Amino acid sequence: MQQKLLIVLITLITTLGYSQNIVKGVISDVNGNPISDVEVFIDDTDFYYLTSVDGMYELELPSGEYVIKYSAFGFNDHELVVNVNNGDTIEENITLLVPREDDINVNLNQITVVSEVSEESEAATINMQKKSVEVKEVVGAAQMSKQGVSNVAGAVSKVSGVSRTEGSSDVHVRGLGDRYLNTSLNKMSIPSNRIDRKNINLDLFPSDIVENVAISKAFRPAFYANFGSGNIDVTSKRLSGKRFFSIGLSTGVNSNVMQSGVFGDFKVTPNQNTFGFKSVNDDYQDELINGSWMPKSYNTPLNREVSISAGEKFSLFGNRTTAFFTANYAVDHGYKSGEFSNYRANRLRRYYTDTEEFSVATTTQAMLVFDMKLGGRGNKIKTTHLLINQAKDAVFEGGRNGEGYVFDNQPKEISNFLRDQRYKQNTIIVNQINGEHANLADLFDLDWGLGYNYLNAKQPNTISNEFVIYDDYAQFTQNTNFQSSRGYQDLIDNEFTGYINASIPLSKEDSNTDLSLNVGANSSYKVRDFESQFLGISNLQSRRISSVDTVEEVLNAQNFNNGSIGVVAPEADTYNANVTIVGTYAEIALSTEKLDLSVGARFESNQQDLDWDVNNYVDPVTFQPRIGGLNKTESGIYPSINAKYEYADNQFFRVAASKTLSVPELRELSPFEYVDAQRRTFRGNPDLIFPDVYSLDLKWEMFPQQGTLISAAAFGKLIENPINIVQNVSSAGFFRPENTGEEATVFGIELESKFKAYQFNDASLNLGFNATKMWTNQDLFEFADRNGDGNVQNGYQFNGNTESKLQGAAEYLINLSLTYETENEYPTIATLTGNYTSDKIYSLGTPNSAINTDQLFNYNDNIIQKGIFNLNFILSQELSEKASLKLSVKNILNPKIKLIQNNNVINFVDVAPTNLEVGEATLESYSNGVDFSLGFKYQF
Repeated sequence: MQQKLLIVLITLITTLGYSQNIVKGVISDVNGNPISDVEVFIDDTDFYYLTSVDGMYELELPSGEYVIKYSAFGFNDHELVVNVNNGDTIEENITLLVPREDDINVNLNQITVVSEVSEESEAATINMQKKSVEVKEVVGAAQMSKQGVSNVAGAVSKVSGVSRTEGSSDVHVRGLGDRYLNTSLNKMSIPSNRIDRKNINLDLFPSDIVENVAISKAFRPAFYANFGSGNIDVTSKRLSGKRFFSIGLSTGVNSNVMQSGVFGDFKVTPNQNTFGFKSVNDDYQDELINGSWMPKSYNTPLNREVSISAGEKFSLFGNRTTAFFTANYAVDHGYKSGEFSNYRANRLRRYYTDTEEFSVATTTQAMLVFDMKLGGRGNKIKTTHLLINQAKDAVFEGGRNGEGYVFDNQPKEISNFLRDQRYKQNTIIVNQINGEHANLADLFDLDWGLGYNYLNAKQPNTISNEFVIYDDYAQFTQNTNFQSSRGYQDLIDNEFTGYINASIPLSKEDSNTDLSLNVGANSSYKVRDFESQFLGISNLQSRRISSVDTVEEVLNAQNFNNGSIGVVAPEADTYNANVTIVGTYAEIALSTEKLDLSVGARFESNQQDLDWDVNNYVDPVTFQPRIGGLNKTESGIYPSINAKYEYADNQFFRVAASKTLSVPELRELSPFEYVDAQRRTFRGNPDLIFPDVYSLDLKWEMFPQQGTLISAAAFGKLIENPINIVQNVSSAGFFRPENTGEEATVFGIELESKFKAYQFNDASLNLGFNATKMWTNQDLFEFADRNGDGNVQNGYQFNGNTESKLQGAAEYLINLSLTYETENEYPTIATLTGNYTSDKIYSLGTPNSAINTDQLFNYNDNIIQKGIFNLNFILSQELSEKASLKLSVKNILNPKIKLIQNNNVINFVDVAPTNLEVGEATLESYSNGVDFSLGFKYQF
């Protein structure tokens, strides 16, 4: 396989490097404005070229005479005869003329224009936003590059009303998080790489594989009804412009990793693999007995990345075809130190003042896209083949300084030490085919897509140890047989998805009004299989080791084989699920000179069938342990209206209203428990009610000139049966999703501006700004028999609180970008970006019981994530027509990431630390460090 790949690459490099004659230039209109989307043909051949957004074209031709044809919608065709030889470079700037009015015999309103132009540039994405009927924002690859954004997650977080949760990569749109959001690739659903999230981690989409990202904030019937806050659609990159081959190399380092004692002794788990593909030992008991329990030392934790991209044009079955391929391999190292604590009912449960986490993320991405034009303009087939593999290796430690505290731990509560080693590998394979066909049978336009998604998310060997540290030795803790353990998790998803849409014109050819009917359907079918098991160790009571770094003095094959310690193997936890979503819709679209209006509705059935066999579950009716299930179907009609009115030149007013649905992730519906490295427990909730979401949007936009934008928006949402993450006050103190009240409201305003702030002689200064202010509120249930069946349901009022802000919603979001760009032969681009997110609720507080909910130690208060400001800088410099350098400095201010909670701490007798806070307690605090990187790219 490697030999075949090498032959292909050598052939491609040789072909692209072959010396040729060049014909190039700029295509513009009579006013000198460059024209994009111009098709450049070589007569009597299958060769064609599409001009870039700045109207430029460049043809590489063997010696000879050629007839070059230029064709663009709305302009007269143009022909040029050229004769090239001996390595000529000929510059031909072309001016295309608009046909005379007498020559136009078609109604332009009846024509659907299918753009083949690259949609990466900032000007192109602003134009897409301008033309759309619904409220949406588009970020192109060019803007991502200028702003120093290396992936889609970074791109969407710079959009007005969108924020990210530090540490989890969760994306919130207008205050609503993962369960209210939907993510798609080329209009089709894609799997999540995280078992506890519905949406894929957008960090996994590097800018190299993305043409643009569209964040739709207003619902239309073609979207799935699961659209509480919006839809993020990633359009995969395709070849536009000339064929090419490029290679990129970069290296960098994190400032935290560079610290003394970290860089020279960087810790990784025994599972760490250089390339991120780990073969799993299916005999987990053998791994427990014979495998290593200790982290390895890693000497050179430098970040590194290599990428290759290539594009080619050719004829396939007589059809013009482009191929685009990109592959990326990256290794990133991180280190963070800080503190961690956990409380239940205002009582301290776990506390470390010296937490450390060493992490290595190894990511491999590869994508191949074929784009084939079938016959006439507007008919094409596009196939996308995507592989993403990411392995995250993490070693977490707390309590090495002897100050660790664990409530009710044995042999004592103080001087506790915890080490957790996790290796997570997520593999995603996506195969898609999309088709677009204009004017079929002179009746309608058709677009469609089919896709197959595969996900394997696994933790093949989680290693955990807890000890108590004494002056001359360490002793295994002995509360349970699982404080020293190994475990695995394995999740496999197979999903089939597809859509079809027909656009049928209804107006007459001589009408000044364009009326059309859009009808279609989309569907997905997912099958999930999940298994998890943890293996404990018996007979560790009073066992001693020299230090916490000599675990294998006791945990070794000899002691397991002679029976002095034993393996505790409980039954594995499993759950299986089938999810079937079928939706059909109809939408009437009306377009006049000033008004665009779409009114439609969607009928959707969402069926979720789950079966589980998990340790912590007891059937509430039969009282049978472990076994349970859920069969839930949500069917409904989801209407929408979207309107855009141009009341002045390049000024638009938009309004949108809709009803949608919020569907939790499958793991949120299963009672399976997941324990993280810090021993926080997360559990699903089979009793969740799916919230209905009612939305209203008002927006004003002005596009003064190409590439500029000024806008203001107001929005509101009403959520019935809102879901929030709450911390249970039981002895486990687990977190889980709950319907915490009857309804929640979200109101907000957004301001946005993109413009050229100053024009120098040969350079420009561009400014981008957006800000969001939100007001959220929700009522909280009290303990009551809400179902009328004689049973009291949970309440969420405590300490006099009958209302709360919405979990995950920040009150203020601000994004700034300042770009300096030269206009010389080899331009320099320098960009400074800033992002501020204010405080938000991480999880809602809860009372302990229906009695005395205001009593001091009978509730958990809200956990708050403190606001942060991020600052990034990126500098790119073209060295020649083919070579460029890029320097980036990210997270310059290195802010503290903090979780806090108001507590009145009981001063336990055994608590050694004297600096515990009364009032505002810090639950978690760390900084991610400053990331420095330098990259070089060469295009052949």
